[in-house]
Amino acid sequence: APSSWSAPMIPERVHGLDKQRVTHVAVGGGRATGSGPPSPSSTPTHFTLALTDTGHVYGVGCDSRGQLGRGDVRQRQRKGVGEFLEATRIEPKLFNNEKVVALAAGAAHAAALTATGAAFTWGSGDRGQLGHRFPVDEYEPVPTRIDYVKDSRATSPPSHTGGPANPPSTPPSPSLIEASRRMVFSRVSCGACHTLLTTDDGKVYGCGANDGALGLGDPYQRYLPTLVARFLAKGVRVVESAGGQAFSLFLDSTGGLWWTGEAPWGFHSRRATHKPAPPTSPSIKGTLLRLVGEHHPCGRPSHAPSSLVPVRLPTPSVVHATAASG
Repeated sequence: APSSWSAPMIPERVHGLDKQRVTHVAVGGGRATGSGPPSPSSTPTHFTLALTDTGHVYGVGCDSRGQLGRGDVRQRQRKGVGEFLEATRIEPKLFNNEKVVALAAGAAHAAALTATGAAFTWGSGDRGQLGHRFPVDEYEPVPTRIDYVKDSRATSPPSHTGGPANPPSTPPSPSLIEASRRMVFSRVSCGACHTLLTTDDGKVYGCGANDGALGLGDPYQRYLPTLVARFLAKGVRVVESAGGQAFSLFLDSTGGLWWTGEAPWGFHSRRATHKPAPPTSPSIKGTLLRLVGEHHPCGRPSHAPSSLVPVRLPTPSVVHATAASG
């Protein structure tokens, strides 16, 4: 930021949104991104996205990885400009001139849903978090539609060399489904380096970094949104999701809460039973999914054992199905 600028100590209205009615805000940034684990010394990525009542998206903050969706990041990097203190609108044509109805933000990437149920992603994509058919070595500077998803029920284990943080040498080959024709996404959320998409019939697809956060039963990252088959096997309909640094939470239609990945809130679970102790913080009740999804401190994972598949918490009464949107 310019040397003359200092962080305000009291709330101030965001420049560029003075005449807009904002209905939703997504805040991203933090430890991102690279070919290996995130590093605290990485390039700053903090940014904010705002959705207006007319379905337009505005961005403000860092644009070092294209997370503001402006499309001119490379030109501005050559000029030494990497941050914006005034919100600017993402061109509607980049969303096919459709009204945007939902937003989510990760460490250095973002996702949006339109009124027709189409999903768009942009920003950093080196861990597969954009859900495009092929890896993005650096970043995608403008919103790009997710055209395909995978059905993980028809796959064989991928051949793999190297650590879990590296992509499989031969990716899984499940059935490809053309999302642009058959999928209507109703919810979207982002973890630090992964993305979760929920369809209108309660199915969940995940892509990106994966130490269990995608709930697919293995630690291999995915470049296409892949079906979380465990929920179908148990007859569970998911209505909301949230992503943390290395884990995910899911809310089902009965009010049940599920987690996968590294155990949040300092859970001490028995690996054999996968029954973590319930959270005790009163601040979690009723707003848990929103807080974790925005990298709230209560969503930082501990070093407790992790799970590669979604596990239902034993106390579903602490969260209600209506709380996630409230």
